Amino acid sequence: MTAPLARQFARFRASRGESLDRIGAVIGVAGSHLSEVERGKRYPPPLTTLKPLINYLSLTHEEVRLLIQASEQSPKKLRVPPDAPEEAFIFVARLLRRWGDLAPQDFNRLSDFVESLSRSICVRQQPRR
Repeated sequence: MTAPLARQFARFRASRGESLDRIGAVIGVAGSHLSEVERGKRYPPPLTTLKPLINYLSLTHEEVRLLIQASEQSPKKLRVPPDAPEEAFIFVARLLRRWGDLAPQDFNRLSDFVESLSRSICVRQQPRR
């Protein structure tokens, strides 16, 4: 399984007949690294790294929109802020330990729960009139 940004990148690159080595030279990343990104073996580069690629491939506004959307849906290295509560570290450690046991629908349920929790926090923080 590859990240949405990696899939979108591969689609745009292939549709224009560009090699990984040539694209790598344009954005300053080794072609072998990009191959691993496309195969889901490495994290995709940040979107800011891809700006030269956007220009080089002459992506349309819609393609840029799709690339940005894919970037927002793609993994980032998880870093818990050092001043986070201890419970945050415990939660992340548990999640990482059980990662392989989770099915795609489990991640969807977790995502829905986090969104629901976020909405309830926003409601609690609204000033009362």
